[in-house]
Amino acid sequence: MRVIFTTAQGKNAKLRWSRFWRFLSFRKAIHRHNPALFVEVNLKRLFVTLGLLLVLAYFIITAALAVFFGNRPHSPVTYWDVAWPGNWDTIRPKQGQMLIAQADEYFEQGKLREAFSLYRSGLRMYPEDQDARLILAKMLAGANMVERAGDVLAEGLDYGYPENEEYLAVLLQIISIQQNQQLLTQIVPKLLQAEEIAGDPKKKYALLQQYMQAQLLSGDYLGAIATAESTNADPDAPQKAHNVILAGYIRMDATDQALDYYQGLDEETQKTPAMLLLYASALAQSGQTDAMMAVLRNLFREYPSAWRVQLSALQLILRFGQPKQSEAYMELYLNTHLGNLQALNALAVFLTDMPDSQRMGQMLTHIQKQRPIIAPTFEFFLVQALITEGKFQQAKKLYQAWLPKVPADSEERSVIEAFGLILSAATDGGLGARAELLDNLRQNRYPPEVYWEASLAMTQAGYDDTALEILNIASNLYPTHPSLANMRERLTDPDAARENRLNDHLTKSLGPDSGNNYSTDNANYNPGITEKDLEDNP
Repeated sequence: MRVIFTTAQGKNAKLRWSRFWRFLSFRKAIHRHNPALFVEVNLKRLFVTLGLLLVLAYFIITAALAVFFGNRPHSPVTYWDVAWPGNWDTIRPKQGQMLIAQADEYFEQGKLREAFSLYRSGLRMYPEDQDARLILAKMLAGANMVERAGDVLAEGLDYGYPENEEYLAVLLQIISIQQNQQLLTQIVPKLLQAEEIAGDPKKKYALLQQYMQAQLLSGDYLGAIATAESTNADPDAPQKAHNVILAGYIRMDATDQALDYYQGLDEETQKTPAMLLLYASALAQSGQTDAMMAVLRNLFREYPSAWRVQLSALQLILRFGQPKQSEAYMELYLNTHLGNLQALNALAVFLTDMPDSQRMGQMLTHIQKQRPIIAPTFEFFLVQALITEGKFQQAKKLYQAWLPKVPADSEERSVIEAFGLILSAATDGGLGARAELLDNLRQNRYPPEVYWEASLAMTQAGYDDTALEILNIASNLYPTHPSLANMRERLTDPDAARENRLNDHLTKSLGPDSGNNYSTDNANYNPGITEKDLEDNP
C-alpha cells in the first residue's frame, strides 16, 4: 500500500464544500507487475475539515462553559467572556465576585462557616474587594485569629486606599492589641502614598506619629530620627516631632547629642510634658540625678493631669532616685490619680513587669485604705508580681485567699484559673501538674502574658523543658508579639529584659496611645472556625 499526498487532483482541483470531507480516495493498480493499493490524501480538504471541526468544537465548549457559569448564583460571567480570548483575563475576577456575592448572602442568613469559606475563595480570585476583606478579618478576629485578621487587612492596602473608614480603624486596632510594630512599619508607607492621606496633613501626621513610635519600639532609632527630621521640615505638619528625635538619641545612648538638641529648642517646646520627661531621662543617663529630680518635680507640679507622662517620670524616680524620694512620689502619684482606674492599672502593670512585689504590696495597701472596692483587682497584680519573682508559695497562698472573691461567671475566670495551674505546676513538683498545665495552654487561647508568666515560672522552678514547650505554644499563637519575640532573652537575661521594659514604657509615654477609640464586636462575626479549617482550605 502506498500513500500519496496531493493538494488537488484532476477535475476536482476546485474545492466543493458539499464534498469537503472526502479528503481520502482509494484505487487499485499494478505496480511493477504486482497488485497495489494507492491511498490518496487531499491535504487541502483535510485541513479544511479539521479546521471546521475545531471551530465547531470551540463554540460547543464555550457554549457549555457559558451555560455552566451562567447557571451559578450571582454569576456575572457572560458567553462572550468565555468565547472571546480578549476577555479571558476577566473570568477569574468575575468568579471571585460571584463567590463573594454568595458569601454575602450566606452571611446575611447567619451561615457564617459557609460564608467564611466563600469569602476566602472569592478573595483569592478577586483580592480588590475590601468590604469582603473587612468581614473576613472580623471573622478571623472573632475566632481569636487576630494576627491572621491583621494580615488580611494589611494585604488589602496593596489594592488601594479603603473607602470604608472602619477598615483602617479595625486594622490599627488589631496592630495596637497585638503590639505588632513590624506590621505597622509595613502599612504606613503604603498609606502615605494614597492621595487621601497625602492631601490631608492631619491624617498624614497622625500616621507618621504612629510610624515613628513603631520605629523606636522596633529598635530602628536612626530611621525614627530621619522620619522625624523629614516631618519637621514639612511646612504643612501641624506639629513638630522633636520628642522622637530626642528619644532616638536617648535610646542610642547618645546623651550629649540629646542634651544639646534639647537646649537648642525654644522655651515653649522645652516645657511640654513629653519633652520635660525626655530631658529628665537624658540627665539621668548622664548621671545628673539632682538635675533630673528638679525637672521631674516641676513636671508633677505643672502637669497634674498628665498621668501617662507622670507614670514614666515615676519610673525614672524609682530607678534613679533615693528611697525616700521614690516612696514620696509614688504616694503622690497614687493620691493624684486615685480616681483614675486606668492610671492605677498602668502603674500596677509596670510594678508587676519589673517585678517589684514589695512596692506592689505598698500600692495595694494604699488602695485598700482609700478605695477598698477596687482592691481585689490589684490583689491579682500582686499575685503576678510574686510569681514573676519566683515566690510561688507566697503567691499560691494569696491566690487561694483571693480566688473566692472572683465571680464564677467572670469573663476573666479562665485566665485566672490558668494562673492557678501555673502555681500548681511550680509548687507541686510532679509531672502530672506540668502536663495538666501544658494541656490547658494547648486547648485554650490566652493573652500572651499568660504564656510569658507560665514559661518564666517553669524556668524559675527548674523545669526548662516545660518552659520551652510553653514558649513554642505561645510563639505559634502570637508570632509577632514583642513580649513573646523577646521571651528567650527575658528568660536568659532578666536584667536586660527589665532594662528593655523600662525603655518601652518611656517610649510609649511620648504621646497619645498608639491605639484608637474604635471597638469591634467580634462575637457577632465568630464563624466557629479553628486553625484546622485554615489548614484544610488553604
